Amino acid sequence: MLSKRKIIYLIISFVLLAAFFVLKFYLPVKRENKALRLKTISLSATKRTSVPWSRLTKQTIEDLNRSKAKLKSLIPQKVTKDSNDNKEIIKTPENLLADLSIEELSDIITKNMAIFKKLDLKSLDKTILIADEILSREPNSYLAYKAKLILILVKESKYNQKIDESELNLTLENMASFEVNTDNTSRKEATLISLATNQLNVLEEKLNNVLVEKDELNSEISLVESGTPEFLAYQSQLLQLNNLEKEATDNLNNFDTTNLQELNNPTLTNEDVVEIPLMRLMAQNDFGTVRDNAQSLISQYPNSPVGYFYLIKSTELQDEPIDVNQLLGQSKLSSEDQTKLLNKLQLTKGEDLKKYWEKLIF
Repeated sequence: MLSKRKIIYLIISFVLLAAFFVLKFYLPVKRENKALRLKTISLSATKRTSVPWSRLTKQTIEDLNRSKAKLKSLIPQKVTKDSNDNKEIIKTPENLLADLSIEELSDIITKNMAIFKKLDLKSLDKTILIADEILSREPNSYLAYKAKLILILVKESKYNQKIDESELNLTLENMASFEVNTDNTSRKEATLISLATNQLNVLEEKLNNVLVEKDELNSEISLVESGTPEFLAYQSQLLQLNNLEKEATDNLNNFDTTNLQELNNPTLTNEDVVEIPLMRLMAQNDFGTVRDNAQSLISQYPNSPVGYFYLIKSTELQDEPIDVNQLLGQSKLSSEDQTKLLNKLQLTKGEDLKKYWEKLIF
């Protein structure tokens, strides 16, 4: 039989082991609602003012708005036929980042963020380092933080890479500390860059697809005897593709940014940093935590559409009944916010939660 001393040692060991697991696995999860913390930071009376991106690139908003040459630099200089997303599209300089000017660094960020969905892991890491280098020199650059945030999320979501949670949280908290809503220059600039980038990406993708088809067709033609009906059919297809290539190239050359600022932003830009922790939890199918966090957010900020959106989404995805109209009717949301919320719920129905990063806009 075990002695009393051994029994006491076993009991103490068991209690210590249980305490270890509670401290390691339970308390960290329950300790902080990250979305709530970010919301609180964003409403702080003391806010930081962002340095306009154009100041880093030595270019004014007016220059950016009317400069097609600058906007075309957002597109890779060479359109490749390789459709593999893992291919590095833009190569960053091999020289030390410290040797580059902040203008050169911000130019690389602009180019790489225009195609961030196509960057491979090596390019993602390089661009994150460049964003960090910019922030070490200019800590009030909101867009440098935003670029870093998006790239970290792409690493995690697209490539299933483990990320540094403390670094991500610090980036989010820094972004939440900026007064971006009343910074008219930064807001116009961010809108312009986002709209221009999206439109140019569409035009570039069309041209890229035509070039891929041409390469495939030329390979097939080389295997067919000249003068045969099959050869003539291929030649006819090639002519059509040449016309499409010219049209796509002309569209790129004639791209005009004059009316970009008059266009509406896409409904789902996901620029609110408060949503990022909730999006990540949704992507991990942790709907219970999302619902708890959303309820806490609503409790402290009852006029928060974000809280209601994720409360409804997480409840529905747990196959639990929820009367949306009754919930919103009893809420403190304005009629306008309720309408926007219902539209957003409809637009996001059936979406792939793991691909939330694809909707992020630099």
